[in-house]
Amino acid sequence: MSDSVENLESGDQIKDSYENSSLALSSKNKFTFKQRMKMLLAEVIGTALLVFFGCMGCIDWIQNPDLAALGNISIPLVFGLTVMFVIQIFGHISFAILNPAVTIAAVVYQLIDYKMGILYIISEILGASLGYGLLFALTPEELFQTGENESGLCMTLPHTSYSITRAFFVEFVLTSALILVICGVWHPQNRNLGDSAPLRIGLAVAAISIVGGPATGASMNPGRSFGPALWNWEWDHHWLYWVSPMSAAFFTSIFYRFVGSDRERFEAMRKELSEILTVACAETIGTAMLVFFGCMGCIELGGSWKPNHLSVCIGFGLTVMLIVNIFGVVSGSHLNPAVTLAAYVYKLVNIPTAIAYVIGQFIGAFLGYALLRLLTPITSPNAHTNKFCVTLPEVDIWRAFGIEFFITMGLILICCGVWDPRNAKHHDSVPLRFGLAVAMLALVGGPYTGGSMNPARSFGPALYNMNFTAHWIYWIAPMSASLITSVMFRMIFYREVQKITPEEHPLRETKNNV
Repeated sequence: MSDSVENLESGDQIKDSYENSSLALSSKNKFTFKQRMKMLLAEVIGTALLVFFGCMGCIDWIQNPDLAALGNISIPLVFGLTVMFVIQIFGHISFAILNPAVTIAAVVYQLIDYKMGILYIISEILGASLGYGLLFALTPEELFQTGENESGLCMTLPHTSYSITRAFFVEFVLTSALILVICGVWHPQNRNLGDSAPLRIGLAVAAISIVGGPATGASMNPGRSFGPALWNWEWDHHWLYWVSPMSAAFFTSIFYRFVGSDRERFEAMRKELSEILTVACAETIGTAMLVFFGCMGCIELGGSWKPNHLSVCIGFGLTVMLIVNIFGVVSGSHLNPAVTLAAYVYKLVNIPTAIAYVIGQFIGAFLGYALLRLLTPITSPNAHTNKFCVTLPEVDIWRAFGIEFFITMGLILICCGVWDPRNAKHHDSVPLRFGLAVAMLALVGGPYTGGSMNPARSFGPALYNMNFTAHWIYWIAPMSASLITSVMFRMIFYREVQKITPEEHPLRETKNNV
């Protein structure tokens, strides 16, 4: 009993000291502008030191083939001890994150908010580039092209015996292991064990690099890979060192935070996760229905009837109306990443929910299209070509971009008008209004670009057919139109409705008052 009381008191003291610290693990912290600048500068310098000293350890000064095997041990140890070194310098200033993947985990753990997270990633990329550039300037040129890796010193590339898929998952597992270690350091029950954090994280980096380095270079850090790639202008498989670590950090940190929470927080997170899964499921099914029914209206089956532009546009518009009627009350029936982005700007969804929406929309679009292709007779003249229901520009690229931008702008303006608090009582006709608006915009924009206005709707057919001709237009134009339009509409036209209560505006006293 006395041990329990002692532990409880100790825990309270830890909690108190933690909450009073300048860098508490809470999103409620409001760093001043000066603090933020110091934190970002620390990340720039820290990541520069990491890449400078870490990659300096890769230089083969002796150039003795008999000693080459020592690099499998010495290089990981240099990187691990450099991490330890930098954390001791900047850990109390900026957490010494030094890694865009770890920054993602820090945002999930609410060490920093997402806006600061974006600035951290920019700072880390800048620091890595500066660190490698300094090493490049100070090192003899001939030492940069020695050894097995002719692409340049300290480049991270998969081993030739590894396929891209295997390399992706190796890097994913290695990064997950690193994130688990860091999440363990951040756990509330370990807050009183911060003194050994630099050593623990540094040796973890060394251990993971020793076992994984021969396979992929064991980057685990997009910034660390970006610096050498930039200066050597070598981008082979570079995407792997962004997508794999960043996705591993996101999923692993969410998993650890979920299973590592106390009971009260666990229940709250379970409820929140349940709500997110519910709306994600609604978006998946809704977007699948949109693509399934919408593209079904494009099928030619022979005979006298053939779909035309008018019938296709009306079919898509009324399909939107149908789905909003079904799932509008569940998830708002966004069915479109561009609409979800605008909803985030309007503070209708938070980042985790928005990510769940978008993932559900892309999965749904692919599943809906795949199901339609599976059920469509092989005798259809057009349904089994690689262009069926694929949005392709019929004009030059920049005109197509402009048309897709402006028709998406029209759709987002309608969304913003519907979401305005002054329209709160006028939602009974929303499904019809959206459906007819989509039909109209598709009618006028379809001949130019297909009238997508929806990256998910374009992605499903493109992925199934592996037809990505000018596909970037259907991402960049709608998403940029959504962001610009929603921000401008909210800044210029958005108004909160002021509720007038009797207390605020009392009745005037007259002689006729009873």
